[in-house]
Amino acid sequence: MEEKKDVKEEAKKTKKDEEKELKKDNKTKETKKNSKKAASKENIEEVKKEKSSEKAKKDKPKKEEKKKVDTKQKENKKEKNKIDEEAEKENDLTFKRVEVKEEKKNHRLLKFILILVIILIGAYCVFFSRNFIILNSIYNQMCEIGSSTNYSYEMVKKQDGEEIQKMTYYKKDNVERVDLEDKNNNINTITDLDSNQVTTWNPKEKTASIYNTEVITKVRLPLEESINNQESRAFMGLTSIIYTEECNSKECYVILQICSPNMMNSSQKTWIDKETGLVVKREYLNCTVEYNNVAMNNVRNIDTPDLRTYKVEKEN
Repeated sequence: MEEKKDVKEEAKKTKKDEEKELKKDNKTKETKKNSKKAASKENIEEVKKEKSSEKAKKDKPKKEEKKKVDTKQKENKKEKNKIDEEAEKENDLTFKRVEVKEEKKNHRLLKFILILVIILIGAYCVFFSRNFIILNSIYNQMCEIGSSTNYSYEMVKKQDGEEIQKMTYYKKDNVERVDLEDKNNNINTITDLDSNQVTTWNPKEKTASIYNTEVITKVRLPLEESINNQESRAFMGLTSIIYTEECNSKECYVILQICSPNMMNSSQKTWIDKETGLVVKREYLNCTVEYNNVAMNNVRNIDTPDLRTYKVEKEN
């Protein structure tokens, strides 16, 4: 019996040992399998790593090239930006320079205009003062000679160079005589300024008239009466050009009126003798008037006409 137990126990032990060995074998198999799997995984990973490394190696130059291209592009962009900035700065500087130059030019132009205006004003002041001095000297001569009561002269009126009227004037004290000739008639007039009696006669027609009048147009010396007051002299000095010229063998001041309040009626150009202050010639829009043979203190008598052969009309 004991032997049987021992045999059974041994059989159990052997089974157990066999089971253990099987288990060990299974474990070893599993470990082998696992190791194989791990090895395969490792191999796969290594292959992947190798592939990835190969790809990386292949991609490295491309990436490096890309990086180089990118860096070059960045550098180019930076250079372009720098060039653009420098160009903008240069443009700003040139624009500022242009502005400064334009400002300088404008400043110079304004300066030039201001200087020119000052020169013109100064020249006009000199021009006016000269004219005013000349007109004052003529006026003073007029004042000296204007009180004369004995003189004679001739006046000739011309149109287009042809004589159309001639007047001879005599004055002694308060008696005036005017002999007027034109193409059609000869009319003579004697005026007594004391009695206001006027006698006119026509030698051709043998007619005469005697009348009294309160309003008498007095014929006087050929003087420039438009400068009798200071205001008119100032106006003429401002609006006239005065220069010297010889006329009828006399050294004259020539007054060229640029503007006159009575432009149609006043003379445009007047020649005045420097020595006497008398008018030598006047030029109007459509005719000229010359004053000749001016003589002072030469009239002894003013002859009155014999009207016994005339048809006389008397007016009260």
